[in-house]
Amino acid sequence: MFFTDPADDDDDDFTPSSTASSKLPSLFGGTPEKSPSLKYVAPKQPRSDRADSAGSAGAKSNSPAPSGQQTTTQTATVILASPVHAYLYVNGEAQSQGRVMSCILGNFTEKNFQLLLYRSKQNHLTRARIHQHFSFTVLPNNYGNFIDDQQRNWSIMLETGHYVDFIIQMGICRALVGAAPGGVVTQDVTVGEGYALQEGDQAQVSVSTFNITSGKKGDQ
Repeated sequence: MFFTDPADDDDDDFTPSSTASSKLPSLFGGTPEKSPSLKYVAPKQPRSDRADSAGSAGAKSNSPAPSGQQTTTQTATVILASPVHAYLYVNGEAQSQGRVMSCILGNFTEKNFQLLLYRSKQNHLTRARIHQHFSFTVLPNNYGNFIDDQQRNWSIMLETGHYVDFIIQMGICRALVGAAPGGVVTQDVTVGEGYALQEGDQAQVSVSTFNITSGKKGDQ
């Protein structure tokens, strides 16, 4: 399949007064002068509730924003989920992990997708990031093989009703994250039958097209 800051008010505490006469000359027998005297003007005291709110606002504005608010990273959502039988290869031998859930998580805006195997929300078996070169190999009897982020070899068996849609969605995610302009990303959906094609052979090819909506397969 192909997937193409307020101002300082300290200076206002002392302001010149042109109407009040100076009493300093009368204390020394002098004549009052007409020059303006210094008159103390008490600053207005802020209300306690305003002071508290201003203080808290100042604290908020001076403190750094939490790391989570510095980016607009969106959380991944489940694109497709299906129960599977999972097997982990250890020293070349397949060890059954039982019947678990598998899902393809994605963030279409950031083009970030991953394959997850889990027993519950708190019990994850493995995770594999889906990128252009991520390989999901289809095998007979609805099996598929992949390597996770820890370079462990896994095999899963999907139920018949979910198999094709799951593999197609895998190919769509690979194409969305890594297809070069004009390039082609291929993903086998089923195991082929018969002998492999050789150079010079002729073959009949059926093509299906469908819309991609928010990273999901749409109408065909």
